[in-house]
Amino acid sequence: MEASNNTESSPGDHFEQQFAKKEVFKTEGGPTEVVDIEALAPKDGVPVLIAPGWGETPRTHKKSLKIIYDDNRRAITVGHPRRGNSVAPEAEFPMAVVRKAQSLIGVMDQKNLEKVDVIAHSEGAIDTIVAATLYPEKFRNIVLVNPGGLIGKDTSHQFIGRSMISLARDFTQIIKSSQERGPLIKSTKEMAKYVAKNPKRAIEEANAMAKSDILEMIKNLHESGIGISVVTGVDDPIFPMSRMTEVLRISEGVIDGFYSVKGGHNKLLADPRYTKAALNALDDLRHKYQGNLPAQPVARHLPGETA
Repeated sequence: MEASNNTESSPGDHFEQQFAKKEVFKTEGGPTEVVDIEALAPKDGVPVLIAPGWGETPRTHKKSLKIIYDDNRRAITVGHPRRGNSVAPEAEFPMAVVRKAQSLIGVMDQKNLEKVDVIAHSEGAIDTIVAATLYPEKFRNIVLVNPGGLIGKDTSHQFIGRSMISLARDFTQIIKSSQERGPLIKSTKEMAKYVAKNPKRAIEEANAMAKSDILEMIKNLHESGIGISVVTGVDDPIFPMSRMTEVLRISEGVIDGFYSVKGGHNKLLADPRYTKAALNALDDLRHKYQGNLPAQPVARHLPGETA
């Protein structure tokens, strides 16, 4: 017997249908792929934007999008342009970063998003902080996950060496963990395609990431009232937590919260606890700034996952 056309789709179907509907917007940064997942019963009118790291695409972040959707939040992410526009230069920022910042802003404008909360991974932290510096009115709260630009002085050679260590550890996880195998294999494939589409641009982006320092911008954004927290893995070789905590210790009070989680650089892509930790951090920021809670930084560890 044929199924009735009136049968309501399940929440899982609702998510899958939206994930399959990809849009491409013309932005100042170039043609930008967008996945926009509306919640069935949104608990907050401000959507969550995932700002992807280097080599990441909407397919890389499918698991995180689903977790945000299940938390009754609208979830949006982008695939950054691999070819196209030359953006207007911003003197203090590398062109590779400005291009991605303008892509984020262009999507927000064309989606008519007044404000967003952001979960920014790796290089996405740099893109987000630059975008918020240029357009602060567009951002409410920001959670930086294993962020670039917060470990002090670095070089491209050192950065590449640490990235190779991270890649090797991901391959170990692919062999050891059946739960993480699929997402990490997908992430590796997406990164390979990302680089292959424009190797020159990919190298420019990696160089810009290695040389970026976002601390002063974070300080200014925090002082302007944008909530900012950090979630980082204790075993991240690319942006080591020890170097990050030292930078943040010297500039005490520059962020609202610091959350340490067991794992390496790409745990956000494979382990649901990372996305849930980021959502919890966003909730803490929302309660703090909307609920007039004491304006003191928090340091938190996930249960069973402390450093």
